[in-house]
Amino acid sequence: MAIIQFILQLFAAVMLLLFAVRMVRTGVERRFGGQFAHYLTLQSSQSAAALSGAGLAVMLQSSAAVALLLCGFAATGMLTFSQGFAALLGADLGSALVIRILSYDLRWLEPLLLIAGCWLFLKTDRPNMRNLGRIILGLGLILVALQFMREAVAPLQGSPILPVLNRYIVADSLTGFVIGAALTFLLHSSVAAILMFVALVESGALPFEAALPLVLGANLGSALIAIWLTRDMPLDTRRIPVANALVRGSAALLALYAIGWLGLSERLLFGGPGGALILVHIGFNLFLVGFFAPLSRFLEGPMTLILPEPDGAAIDDDGTPVSAIRRTPAGDPSVVVSSIRQEILLMLEEVERMYRPILPLFDHAPPEDVAAIKTRDVRVNELFSNLRRYMAQSARDELSKPQLKQCRSLIEYAIRVEAAGDLVAK
Repeated sequence: MAIIQFILQLFAAVMLLLFAVRMVRTGVERRFGGQFAHYLTLQSSQSAAALSGAGLAVMLQSSAAVALLLCGFAATGMLTFSQGFAALLGADLGSALVIRILSYDLRWLEPLLLIAGCWLFLKTDRPNMRNLGRIILGLGLILVALQFMREAVAPLQGSPILPVLNRYIVADSLTGFVIGAALTFLLHSSVAAILMFVALVESGALPFEAALPLVLGANLGSALIAIWLTRDMPLDTRRIPVANALVRGSAALLALYAIGWLGLSERLLFGGPGGALILVHIGFNLFLVGFFAPLSRFLEGPMTLILPEPDGAAIDDDGTPVSAIRRTPAGDPSVVVSSIRQEILLMLEEVERMYRPILPLFDHAPPEDVAAIKTRDVRVNELFSNLRRYMAQSARDELSKPQLKQCRSLIEYAIRVEAAGDLVAK
């Protein structure tokens, strides 16, 4: 019964922490999202992109959220691979800095943040002030969740089971590495996972030597979260989080091997064990930014070889995918429906690339960016015109009634997609 109560209390504290982090992120995105997007996409050097990613992660309290934003910008062509990769490295460093800030004893701030946040969120109708209240309230709930977490793990100090598990993790650090990666991925937050490990270390329930593999594994788990969240994005966009996972996972495994081979656990333990664990995490991410961010421009070629374009995807001279109906004869009834679907997907991709950069354009609209959106709108119109022509030619062939009904439904959907492109362009 005591074990069940401990698990419930610990996971309740973790869920409250995840909710509070989500609350802060939502408020920041709604209040400052346009400014962040505009600033981030203006960075031209890898170091500036890394600093921007770190600052954005500190504000959003999540490197996974920054990864989604970066991949969205990369999908529209607003960020290159090297800029996106450097910014993602910086985002993980910013997430590590958030852990350092939250690890301090800030209980005296809890009532102030809760009172101010609730007052702004409940007593004002202005959207900006409500979002500011959401941010402050979320920060207060984060501190409450951390206090709950410390109280939940405190009774573990005298548990007879933990010494056995700790000795096993110390003896088999690779298992601890996998456990840390899996827990981080399941929680979908490296901040929550590492703060939980720190709470266990500070309570004496987990020795520093056993916590090191868990924290190094959390770095890989954090990178896997970004891959999972961007799994439906275009292939050239997904290369950024995959490159981050390969670099971060390989470096974490090398660090794990070096710590065990050279016996560095005791040397890394300076000050309190919880603070030392966080500093090791920050130092690891700082090394990745300093070493790999300048090399990011050289990684695009290898990532293209690892994740090549599909064989069936033909590319025009201007770098855009070749229309599916240009590669499929209209007289083949068996492939008409699939060809129309592929054509609509091309239209959707173009409209998405038109839509993503429009918010920053309200603040600053360079002529070349506006011209690029208009050019994409012309391409959407061309794709739609070709699609209607292809449908008219295919209708003369021996299509079954279910095929004709399906094609007509797809054409109606294509009309809506083309209208969406016109709205964005105008």
